Amino acid sequence: NMEHNFAYVKKLSDRLIEGILSSIPDVVLNGPEQSGNTGTDRWLPYIVNASFQGCRGEVLLHMLEQDQIYVSTGSACSSRKKEYSHVLKAMNVSPSDAEGALRFSLSPYNTEEEIDYTLEKLKKTVAGHRKTMTIAHRMGR
Repeated sequence: NMEHNFAYVKKLSDRLIEGILSSIPDVVLNGPEQSGNTGTDRWLPYIVNASFQGCRGEVLLHMLEQDQIYVSTGSACSSRKKEYSHVLKAMNVSPSDAEGALRFSLSPYNTEEEIDYTLEKLKKTVAGHRKTMTIAHRMGR
């Protein structure tokens, strides 16, 4: 089922990427490009890594956990480290973008409904966190 699973997860990944880019401003996608492809064809489907500018990934992670959405701020092999991903460093992602990065892992067991739910909650979570960060910045914190 490898080809079927890949195509299905790619469909989910495309839905997630397109939803993020169309509904949340100031997002940078971090990921490998497949030579000669453009748009969402550039991304390998099982991992989507996005930087939400003006946000702290760790805060977003905990806010999303409250809605039973589980993401990561780094690679699985560095989940206990406090510094940002060595992979993002190697990709020359700026420290501020790396601080706002989240990694979404997808599998054939995910559903389109889960992607839609994630997008709905993610949009609200990012907007709320950015608002809080703006207020905190104005107060000098």
